Amino acid sequence: MNWLIWSPLDLINGPGGVETHCRCLARELRKLKIDVEFSQNPREIDNKKWDVIHTHGSSIFFKSHFLGRNGPPSRIWVHTLHGLTHERMLACKEWAWPGGYRAIAREILGLTRADVILSVHPDLSLYKIFQKTKRTTQVCFNGWDSWNEDENESRLETSMVAGEGKFWLYVGRGEDKVKGTKFLEKALRLNPEIRLLATPGEGFGTDNPRIVKTGSKNPNEVRELMSHAAGIVLPSVYEGLPLVVLEALAMGLPVICNYVGGLKTLSPELTGLNFVDCRNPNLLVSKMTEIQNAVDISSRINWSNSNKKILKTWKDVATISLRSVEAVFEQR
Repeated sequence: MNWLIWSPLDLINGPGGVETHCRCLARELRKLKIDVEFSQNPREIDNKKWDVIHTHGSSIFFKSHFLGRNGPPSRIWVHTLHGLTHERMLACKEWAWPGGYRAIAREILGLTRADVILSVHPDLSLYKIFQKTKRTTQVCFNGWDSWNEDENESRLETSMVAGEGKFWLYVGRGEDKVKGTKFLEKALRLNPEIRLLATPGEGFGTDNPRIVKTGSKNPNEVRELMSHAAGIVLPSVYEGLPLVVLEALAMGLPVICNYVGGLKTLSPELTGLNFVDCRNPNLLVSKMTEIQNAVDISSRINWSNSNKKILKTWKDVATISLRSVEAVFEQR
């Protein structure tokens, strides 16, 4: 089976969650003997080679809807939802954002073309609507293992030897208002004992010496920081299902976040997942202080082992994706 993952994003080198999702999915599909390639070229959709065309989110080229007509009749179109623009706009009150309405149109375009619709969590409203159609729909939670398990264990052992855990880590595009960094900055002013490393650091002010901007870091460097942190703090007002949260929980690392988006669908049995109203600086800093003062890095291996039994792996993601496609093939 020949499987094309198409997007205008740089899926090979891009640092975002969608790009990482695509790379990990491709890695596991190849282990299942599927020929997978990436492309940013809309004309590649017209290539008769591809049995499966897989698109993601709002990363759709409008003309792509009219391409691919020359493909084999058995071709399967797959579309994965990672989050929804109109839900983000509602959370941020961004009704005057023209680009948002174009993104919504692209999301709907991807869904209407798809034979198989995958969603990273079950609460996305458009996913619920398209479940009522004749399309094959499936929840396909993101995986935690963007790195291998041996690497995870070695980082946990290193952190225990180092005896760290006296700083918090923020990972993401802080300049995006949906990320809620203004709430985090207010909270940090309330306790001089709380330090924050922000990677890469865009969106944070320069007037707080307890916020250190790390600049751009590759995934291995970010995980090294995670292994020494008191925890991850993510005060976003809207999220799909962020990989950094899944990876942190798989490392046994405490996470503080708002009860929003796909985060609401995570299992309550996960150890270290703390929902707080991050818009309230007093509640946020209180929880950060409580966790930092009680941090016991030696317990993280137990937390990690427990959480990994609950969280999905990228092998699970690839298996679900492939089975969904095979089910449509069998119906034809």
